[in-house]
Amino acid sequence: MTAPTGSRRGRRGRYRGEVFEQVLRMAARRKLWPKLLRERSLVEGLWNGRKGWLAVGAVAWGIHGLNIARRRQESVLMREVLAPGQRLVIEQAITRPTRRQLRKAAKLTPQG
Repeated sequence: MTAPTGSRRGRRGRYRGEVFEQVLRMAARRKLWPKLLRERSLVEGLWNGRKGWLAVGAVAWGIHGLNIARRRQESVLMREVLAPGQRLVIEQAITRPTRRQLRKAAKLTPQG
């Protein structure tokens, strides 16, 4: 892509939209666009002083923070004091299936 001349050039002489287009191309190939936006916003917004990227970073990091806050927390299922001589037997831990297990189960079930 050729860089247009004029005021749209960045400090280093590159077209400002070129960096954004590179990020979009990378995100289209991989579904990592939130991580890419967070990383790029740190570099371009905080360290290079670009206000547009700083705004993108504020939104991206805010959404990331909300997702962390919404994560499932461990909960107490049972709390009981054991007397001497008593024992606690845990036969099977309850775990959520992994994504791989869910995909495999979805492939095995007939769709109809």
